[in-house]
Parts: sequence; structure tokens; C-alpha cells
Amino acid sequence: MSSLLGDEEINFNQDYNNLAKGEIELAKKASRAFAVCYVNEIYNTIKSLDPALLKRLKTANEYPYYLHLFIHQQTNGKIDTLDIYTEYKSKDDGFCEVREIYHCSECDGSYIEEKKRRLALRCMKWRLSQLELSKMYKIALCAGKRVGKSLHNFSNLTSRPST
Repeated sequence: MSSLLGDEEINFNQDYNNLAKGEIELAKKASRAFAVCYVNEIYNTIKSLDPALLKRLKTANEYPYYLHLFIHQQTNGKIDTLDIYTEYKSKDDGFCEVREIYHCSECDGSYIEEKKRRLALRCMKWRLSQLELSKMYKIALCAGKRVGKSLHNFSNLTSRPST
């Protein structure tokens, strides 16, 4: 697959050039708000359900995070995929912060793939697909709560003594 990144990747990025600059900026703003809300909602849901669980979860002990966002968009008003990478934020002010945002139409595909590869070595990653810009905030709240509840339920299942 890496051998296919050459010419196809260039054509792939050229397909995105039909997006207006305003659309790209809107997608970046919506993605920033989505990512921060989503990650904070996961943390806050776990905290409200079981504060002791936060101490047992390694990733929760590194909260808050710096976020690195990668937006893949072909159509106005919709994001095909949003990749969110989390990185430990040593300055603990209690809030997640977006450090970088990359939109597929503004960057070379090989640069983005290399950046993702390096982040994957030290960061946790979420990938969300088929997001509508107009509904992203509401989706972030619902999805964050769902993931937080799932993590809580999973930890309860795995921490029960076997009979």
C-alpha cells in the first residue's frame, strides 16, 4: 500500500481543491469544538459514574490532553473521517487543547501519513466517520457519553472476581 501513495495521493489531494477556503475553515472550527467536547465528555462521564475508576485508567491519569486533528473532507458540510490523536499535556489546567489541525486539502498526503505514524507511537487515537458539520457538537456530547459509559461498564466487567 505504501507504494501506491505516490501519484494516487497527489490526485487524491487535488480532488479536495474544489472545497472553498471558507468551507475548510468551517470544518476546522467544527472539528476543534468536536474533539475537545468529545474527549472532555468521555472523561467527565467516567468521573461522574466512578471517580475511583479514573485513578485506575492510565490514559485518564494523563488527562488533559493536547489533541492533534486530521480532517478528511470531500463534500461541503460533511467530514468523511476525523482522526483525533491525544498526547499528554503536562500543563494541567484541566482542559484539553488542540495543538494541530490538518485538513487534507491543505497538506501533502505523505506529510500527513508520516505525521500520523509518528503520533501513533506515543498517542491514543480515535477515528470518527461521516460527521455532518451542523450536528457535530451534539454528536460529540452523545458519543463522548456513550464511550465513557462503555469504558465504565467494561472496567466493571473485567474487575469482577470470577466465580
